[in-house]
Amino acid sequence: MQAMLVCAAMNLKKLANYLWRMGTSPLFQLCMSLFSSVHQGKQISKWNKMVVKQLSYNHFVNSLKGFNLLFDQKIKLGSWQEYLKMREIILDFNDKYRNLLSKDLGAVGGLLFEIGTGRLVISENYEITLENMEKQTKAKMKRHSEVINDAIEENDHSEMQYHLARLGKALGYDVWIAQNDHKREWNNQKLGEFSLKRLNLPNISQSIKETIALIDVIWLDKKERIVGAFEVEKSTSIYSGILRLYDLALTMSENQTKFYLVAPDKREKEIKAQLLRPSIRHSNACQISYILFSELRCDCDAMCKFGTDIGVLDKISRNVG
Repeated sequence: MQAMLVCAAMNLKKLANYLWRMGTSPLFQLCMSLFSSVHQGKQISKWNKMVVKQLSYNHFVNSLKGFNLLFDQKIKLGSWQEYLKMREIILDFNDKYRNLLSKDLGAVGGLLFEIGTGRLVISENYEITLENMEKQTKAKMKRHSEVINDAIEENDHSEMQYHLARLGKALGYDVWIAQNDHKREWNNQKLGEFSLKRLNLPNISQSIKETIALIDVIWLDKKERIVGAFEVEKSTSIYSGILRLYDLALTMSENQTKFYLVAPDKREKEIKAQLLRPSIRHSNACQISYILFSELRCDCDAMCKFGTDIGVLDKISRNVG
């Protein structure tokens, strides 16, 4: 016990004394509320009640946990009698090891907090330390998995844009790649190399034009008429992609354009559900078909070789009805 206290108190005493003078730490408030000079049987002052209300809940719980572990107690929250019992035990403990701790009880308060959080390992809290380490490991693994999945999704998104751009060029169309994706690469080629430098959309307001410019891929004929628009979906909302296609459809006087969602195979059910919304299903603004990643990836080369116009997509696109 004494060796443990020597190790902890050397730094905690200086820290606690400083925080005591500054009066800014939640730990300082905890010590003041629990260890202030309140005698058993007397009414707790309004000042102490106010301080208790301002306590950091996590600091309080961890310090209480450290107390119960160190002194083999079962003190619970919500009772001033329990707090006073806790105070008495800590005062006796502090008197016994006064040469290692501080007179103002700041160091012992810090000691309890360190034990409660598992940052100071003793025989009574090793399980908490192991649990915290396990939680941290799981959190890191989860974050690592999320980063990997995000990278895979970004790669898939760029790959589908690449296939659509290559196919559009092979069919004789001009291609527009979403403005914010021009610098993305796939197969050692920047997607912007397939794209028009500017998207000319006369008689369209600037706000609508900015929205349309974010559509993932657009095919245009030589008269600058849009013949096909594609939204490539990943983890984002499919509905937002549908709305962008609708914004485009509503700006066109002659609706000869075909609209497509391109999405991972695993999201096919979600696509069907979104396209079966009454507001979309019965709309005359545009009819949206969908293409799965696997089919575009598999058939792109053949369509580039044998296709003559956008009708070649009828072989791999699907509709809901």
